[in-house]
Amino acid sequence: MHDKRRTWVARMVKVPRLNISTSLHTSALGERHVVTLNGELDVASAPLLERTLEELCSSAPKAIVVDLGGVEFIDSSGMNAILRSKMLCEEHECAFSLTPARPAAQRVFEITRVLDKLPFRSPRHKPSAPGPFSTGQAELEIRDDASGERHTLVLAGQLDTTTSVGLERVMVAVCKAGATEIVLDLRQLDFLDSTGVRAIVRSQERCREHDCDFFLTPGRHAIERMFDEIGLSRDSPLSRGSQSVEGLR
Repeated sequence: MHDKRRTWVARMVKVPRLNISTSLHTSALGERHVVTLNGELDVASAPLLERTLEELCSSAPKAIVVDLGGVEFIDSSGMNAILRSKMLCEEHECAFSLTPARPAAQRVFEITRVLDKLPFRSPRHKPSAPGPFSTGQAELEIRDDASGERHTLVLAGQLDTTTSVGLERVMVAVCKAGATEIVLDLRQLDFLDSTGVRAIVRSQERCREHDCDFFLTPGRHAIERMFDEIGLSRDSPLSRGSQSVEGLR
């Protein structure tokens, strides 16, 4: 009896898993959603990829990149999910591209002869990172670390006049998806101006409209000073936000 139970536990450990994280990269050149996959894309996990793409397409994105760099295994169901995702993006007039999977998984694309039908991009191209000849234009990355209905939106880069619209669009999508709690993590922000502050305040107001809890994770000292200068409290999640918005208009 003991041996049977141990065998059952071992089988549970081997159940295929797929982790999906999404991020929004906003710059003066436009917005790109990056969907990063890690694990196994098969009959059990393929529907998760399709649901993720359907949710993103509902917000009318300009471009979606599916990053397969962390995928270790792909079966025919996973392959079909990718093909359907491409078709879904075409229906929504959204640019679709892929970064290659690991060699063993990437080989499946060659065997099934669909490699030429899919828009693969160089794995060295990182949408979130400016190249050595960066134009210096403002750029913001938003990564959604979700656990059930709780979302942590990690902001990296610059939240300003150019990029704040990206945050507001993400907030709309997450709130409409039924989030019960949203945390804005500002620790990776390099720059914040008054327009970015307004976007954060409006994020709190949108959460209130959807009965969703809203919290901030404090940023670097220079970022925190912006809140001090306009009179927002650090000790509570924008407790005086609505009043501050009036003062900034």
